[in-house]
Amino acid sequence: MPNYDIVPMSTLSQNLLIAILFIMIIGHDRGEIMNTISLRLPESLHKKVKALAKQDKMSINQFINAAIAEKVSALLTKAYLEERAKRGSKKKFQKALSKVKDTEPDEGDKL
Repeated sequence: MPNYDIVPMSTLSQNLLIAILFIMIIGHDRGEIMNTISLRLPESLHKKVKALAKQDKMSINQFINAAIAEKVSALLTKAYLEERAKRGSKKKFQKALSKVKDTEPDEGDKL
């Protein structure tokens, strides 16, 4: 059976999720048609989803909608970044990077 451990979202993922949820809410407010699907989940995953939804004070439906929105957002962002990278210029990047002062990172930023 697959392992469905919960992994914390990065700040970027949280921001993308907020953006996609905002778009979904705006679309819904404009009379967007909502569809119903039947979803089969392993019992272990259903229990985790139910507990996490309760912890976040939302319905399972809202929780699953948010999870799907996050995945869609991640895939769209990946596609966007890949397309944007094709237009990049190493020469322009090096020029911009050369303007950055060579200093030691702050204590909290060191690897």
